[in-house]
Amino acid sequence: MASDYFLERLREDPDDVRWGIMAHDETSEDRLGCCYKYMGSTECAGDGKTPNSAVNIKVFRLSEIYLIAAEAALNKPDRDPALAADYLNQIRRRSPNLPEATAATITDDMILDERSRELYGEGHRFFDLIRKNRTIRFNDDFGGVPSQGRPETIDRTYGKIVLPISQDEINTNPAIGEQQNPGYL
Repeated sequence: MASDYFLERLREDPDDVRWGIMAHDETSEDRLGCCYKYMGSTECAGDGKTPNSAVNIKVFRLSEIYLIAAEAALNKPDRDPALAADYLNQIRRRSPNLPEATAATITDDMILDERSRELYGEGHRFFDLIRKNRTIRFNDDFGGVPSQGRPETIDRTYGKIVLPISQDEINTNPAIGEQQNPGYL
């Protein structure tokens, strides 16, 4: 289900082509929060094969490369904001009513916002925010019932950011079992 943050970013341009993968979710009659990205469309047309989920899942794609390049150009030691804006604008064209980025206006936040729109449903957002040392605010209460098991906001200090060493790794090399990351048995 799409977060309110994602939907707010998408609402910045009602003509954004990415609305085409969104459908109503179960929270209300009018909330477009359900993603059909890997079904090919909201009609589940797929790619002409059966089953509908046969749409090729994008593992690495050109739009992600442009976003990585924009961030790199903006943050490298010899910053090139004009190049960063050029890379970002390759993706921002999907939102024809948003103003183009320029060397004077491009920011990390602008790139992160575009990453959230373009890479929605692909598992990048959490890692992008942790990598940029940002606080993550969850709004995943459903029907007024709060999520269990973690606070509403987390950052790098949250104990579960560092994952456990998997049991398969410990079985392969028992000595690392004694080095299990904090917070795990």
